[in-house]
Amino acid sequence: MSHLAPLVESEIRQLVEEFYTKLDAHAPVEEYANLFAFSEEDLIIQFPSITLTNWEQFKPWYEGTLSQFFDEIHAAEKIEFTANAEQADIKAIVHWEASTWKPPSAHSQRIVASVDQSWVVIRSPDTQKAVFKQYIVHKLNHLSDATPS
Repeated sequence: MSHLAPLVESEIRQLVEEFYTKLDAHAPVEEYANLFAFSEEDLIIQFPSITLTNWEQFKPWYEGTLSQFFDEIHAAEKIEFTANAEQADIKAIVHWEASTWKPPSAHSQRIVASVDQSWVVIRSPDTQKAVFKQYIVHKLNHLSDATPS
């Protein structure tokens, strides 16, 4: 049994807000080091095209997304969670918008989607803060076709 205090909803919401604020601002990759449980052997960060399990995989993936997406907006629309002494299990729906551009296209394309996700959040033994141990994107539900922006 853990000696760490159980997570409360405000800590989870703070983690989510910090994560999405950093994504939307394209923060330096080092700013994500304390948002995920990179020291855990069973860390999972799963997107439709890739599964990441450590910092060494996360860093190049993130840096690659910086050249792929811009004008991003992330907003947690729905967060439902159950928590015990060890972790919080969360089902979430996240609104995501982003623009992409493929040379030599004359216009960028806009993505607008509702994203079904699940997360496992634990308290970091190092920082005592909430961190993602699992971040899984299950499905992108496109709300509109990609259109020139």
